[in-house]
Amino acid sequence: MVNTKRFYWLAQFGGWIAYSGLITMSVYNSMPEHIHSMFFLNVFILITTGIVTTHIQRLSFIKLGWLDLRLPKLIPLLLFSSLLCSIVIASIDFFSDFLTNLNNTQNEEMVIFDLVLNVFAVMILVLFWNAIYFTFHFFQKSRKQEVSNL
Repeated sequence: MVNTKRFYWLAQFGGWIAYSGLITMSVYNSMPEHIHSMFFLNVFILITTGIVTTHIQRLSFIKLGWLDLRLPKLIPLLLFSSLLCSIVIASIDFFSDFLTNLNNTQNEEMVIFDLVLNVFAVMILVLFWNAIYFTFHFFQKSRKQEVSNL
């Protein structure tokens, strides 16, 4: 039997570290001069924020009984929850970029565009994470029902 808690935490850390690795490679390829200690501090903040926020989201799923909902009722709730989660993560990431001077955009419209773009990029990641999480639970539930039926 799979140790679900261990699997969950490995997926949490692995997923956020992989996402941060992709961001780091992207920045390195386009602006290698931005790779320095403040950049890595921001990456650490992003990983920490992502893990904490999605973990709180998971705890909410459990407490609110979303794991037992049917898909038509679950989808709008997940979209809304993922948007909220993404806004929190992107806002904290944006704020840490601002505090460490990594966001040097002076144009206010460009700043807003970057923030909105970051929210949607993170939302795709969070939705993907939620899809994996719920798929895993649906299979676990199906498996338990199958064993119970036997």
